[in-house]
Amino acid sequence: MSRVFGCYHAEMQKRLLFQQLTILCVLWLVQLFATYMFARTDNNMFFSPLHVLGGMWAASFGAWAFGFVGKHLSFAGYLLTALAFGVAWELFEAFAHLVSPGSLSYAVDTTTDLMFDVLGGYFVALVAQKFMAQKIT
Repeated sequence: MSRVFGCYHAEMQKRLLFQQLTILCVLWLVQLFATYMFARTDNNMFFSPLHVLGGMWAASFGAWAFGFVGKHLSFAGYLLTALAFGVAWELFEAFAHLVSPGSLSYAVDTTTDLMFDVLGGYFVALVAQKFMAQKIT
């Protein structure tokens, strides 16, 4: 059984690594497009897909990192991992002066960014839950 689990574990780690790379490549392309098309507009909701992709990457990274110690993330674990990375990103934006925390739209922008981060984690959690259900049956 441990040999079968070991093969499954190695295969899952490879898939998660490939998934992270794919998400990062798509994120980079969407970032280029969004920056080119919408950088001069006041409405930065066009950048929301980046937070969904960031949440997807964060949840995938969390699952991959937990896999090294032989653990699996719970459904809530995917969401919390995406949220933690999202909060870290928002703190980085504030400390790097990429946003102005004093503006009226800052709270709304940060809240929606975090919601989209968690939404990305939710998508990955759904896929992982479906994948794990298929492996069990």
